[in-house]
Amino acid sequence: MKHPSDAELALYAGGDLGWVRQRLAERHVRNCGACQSVAADFSELRSEGSSFPKIQWNRLASEMQANIRLGLAAGECVGRRPARSFVSGQRLAVVGVLLGVLLVIGVWMQRPAPHLLASRAVIGTILEAAESGIQVREGRQTLRILNSSNHNVSYSVGGRGELGARSLDPDTGNVTITHVYGE
Repeated sequence: MKHPSDAELALYAGGDLGWVRQRLAERHVRNCGACQSVAADFSELRSEGSSFPKIQWNRLASEMQANIRLGLAAGECVGRRPARSFVSGQRLAVVGVLLGVLLVIGVWMQRPAPHLLASRAVIGTILEAAESGIQVREGRQTLRILNSSNHNVSYSVGGRGELGARSLDPDTGNVTITHVYGE
């Protein structure tokens, strides 16, 4: 059995509990001798204290509400911050535009320059898979190794500058394997 607290018994003795809590406390006090004596003591103290002046609770409540409103109004005056020049949404838009500009500049700077591409074609060796076979280009010279047939050709590329082609001649069944290494 859970006993009500002393504060709850004091409120019960004065009839100041809510309707539901008052009924629950009343049922408990009826069945519990210890709580009956405590509630009786609180009731006796309350009757002795009747010589005290009556407190006007409604007037106190209205004064408290007025003071709370006054405090809130004063807090608004003190707590106001000056208006900002940029709203957070505008700041976010400016940051987004700046990041976009940085992204465009970064992509533009990473692309190869056209004059470098032209010089590579002249200086380096290029291995290409063409429709008719494999071709090796160095500068303006080209060597093309032709496949015997344009059917069933598969190409492979190696990591060390190599290119291969395999073709199957459907008429003869011959397999042609070509590997070209560039340096």
